[in-house]
Amino acid sequence: MPKPPMPKPPKAQPEKGGLRPAQGPVSIFISYASEDQDLAKDVNQEVRRLFPAGVRTFFDRASLEAGTDFREAIDQALDSADILLILFSDQSKSSHSFTGYEAGFFSRSKAQRPSLASGVSRVIIPFCIGSKAPAATFNLQHINVDTEEVISLFEEPTSFLRKEPRPLDDDNPVLKLLTRIAQIVAQVTDLGDQDAMRANIRDAAERLYQRIFRYLQTRKWQEDIPERKIIIRTGVATPDRADQLAQATIDLEGGSFGLFGIAETPTRSFAWTQFLAMITPSELAAAWAEGLKLMVSAALDRDFDDNYHVVSSVKGDKAFRLFVSRVVTFYNGNTEIHIYVLEMKHKDYGDELTSRLLKGISVGLQFRFLVLEPQSPFTVAKLSYPTVKMKPAVTELLAQIRVILRDCRNARLEDPDILERIFGDDGPTIVKRNLETWEETLKRLDTAAHDLLATASPDAGPAKDGFLAALAGFAENTDAMNREFTARALQALAEEISDITGAGAHGHARPLPPVKGTPPYKRMG
Repeated sequence: MPKPPMPKPPKAQPEKGGLRPAQGPVSIFISYASEDQDLAKDVNQEVRRLFPAGVRTFFDRASLEAGTDFREAIDQALDSADILLILFSDQSKSSHSFTGYEAGFFSRSKAQRPSLASGVSRVIIPFCIGSKAPAATFNLQHINVDTEEVISLFEEPTSFLRKEPRPLDDDNPVLKLLTRIAQIVAQVTDLGDQDAMRANIRDAAERLYQRIFRYLQTRKWQEDIPERKIIIRTGVATPDRADQLAQATIDLEGGSFGLFGIAETPTRSFAWTQFLAMITPSELAAAWAEGLKLMVSAALDRDFDDNYHVVSSVKGDKAFRLFVSRVVTFYNGNTEIHIYVLEMKHKDYGDELTSRLLKGISVGLQFRFLVLEPQSPFTVAKLSYPTVKMKPAVTELLAQIRVILRDCRNARLEDPDILERIFGDDGPTIVKRNLETWEETLKRLDTAAHDLLATASPDAGPAKDGFLAALAGFAENTDAMNREFTARALQALAEEISDITGAGAHGHARPLPPVKGTPPYKRMG
């Protein structure tokens, strides 16, 4: 096999600052995300073994003396480094930001001292494992990296079905990496016999490639994420949480978010404002915005007592619970918040009619507890207090109303058969009257609520007064119809259960008396 040529040295750069001492080993700073620590250890071991006297490596805390200030030592090591070797893999990086910091610091230092010896530039060498296009995959905080210095080790997925890696050839990326380092070191210090050095490089590349191949075999072949999840990444905490969230980024995982009006795009990473702009209609976007603000604020405060928010789909036929499942804060102050989006489902058993009647009763009582009873936190009397934060309260009220409407749709309570069973012969007239009242009063409440959510001063002033007036009218206009519907549904269920249990017990069950104050009607069917 012919000997691989040593790479040509890089073009000399204009020297803006002082050079390193002529004597002494070449300093290599190995930068990596914590997820790639095992890979970094292997690389560090082979580099030190290959150049025992010609190279000094800085590798994580192992390079620090006890009691040393970690950040200060990192900065000093970066400033004195001749080569910044950045290891990347295609595994997820929750701590990638520190690698970006190191690249940025080294680049600024390189601008002051561009060369490690006359005609030999200080360089950044990205070694990308498992990626074809590192420049598009990894964010180095807009640091310019010479593309000729990028070395990528990519294997087709089917290659990992083999028990052993391919034989090492001259195009092997690991061999290229060690050869590139040797070429730089050779310009500063004598590496001895070139043929012996080439053989040593090949042996080291063989060992390192074997270990990297074993690592690559542990990568995920397939991953399914059955539930939707939102990952919010915020910057360093600020007193103004709204401003902090405005600078955040959002990643979407799992199933489609199309039912929330969010169109599928090639990327699922968005800025905060971009994410909200994708949600239609605007009323739904407002519900998302306020809910996520509350959850992020609570997560940053590590307050998980009230860890949920409810949103509905665009059509209103599905309701989803959002809850924080994980919060990670990094040493640089950035925070990552994981929020699951789970559909609220209920499975029915038994007779269909009694199940639907029971849901009707549940809907009636839920609405009563939410709006009409004095113990509710959403009454006009309770919300009138100046200590109440209106945006969270109104957002929660609207979300719960949407859940009730979703339950109505799922139980098909608008179907004539169930309405006839509940209201009897007077059903068409009663339902028409109630429906007109409901739609008109709900529209007024909804409009007042979104006016309040859009204002900068929701806790006092015209927006709050307008909402409280709309809420008072909403409660007043729905109280009677709620009482009538709930009482009639209870009566219908009582009769249905009486008939079922009476037949099953061969006449021994006693029919339940009618609900007091409710006019009798004939059982349909």
